[in-house]
Amino acid sequence: ISYGLINAIINAIIFFLINRKHGEFTASILYVDLAVTTFILSVIVAFFAFMAVKGAAKKGNPFVAAFGRQDHLLIKGFPKNNILAALLIGMINTILVPALFVGIAAGLNLLPMGLLAATLLKGAACGTAGALTGYLAIMSAALEMEQEAVEAA
Repeated sequence: ISYGLINAIINAIIFFLINRKHGEFTASILYVDLAVTTFILSVIVAFFAFMAVKGAAKKGNPFVAAFGRQDHLLIKGFPKNNILAALLIGMINTILVPALFVGIAAGLNLLPMGLLAATLLKGAACGTAGALTGYLAIMSAALEMEQEAVEAA
């Protein structure tokens, strides 16, 4: 949840400050902005999550998964390489998050929208992307560590 809250607040503030003089935001402008931001944000957050899991395990606070990699629909297909896993998480989020949030805005007939509405949309989308990335990255790293421990035993 913290990955989501932090990203929602920071990205909404940055978006507001950068776009203060911009008038209206159309679906295409919002979609491109969200897609680029979501990909970059997801890759960066994934690396932080991978490091957090490994750091916690080194300190003696192991992450214990309740199920194996085979049982998780998304995680079982993830690569074991953290760089590739981070890029995959970025691609998953880039496909899902902008389409969901711009789609909701379009479905509710809110487009084009002004700065405040676009800032709120950006914050909500980045929060969702951050939370989803945190979940996927932590589960991927934790299950990977569990699998390595089983193979070593």
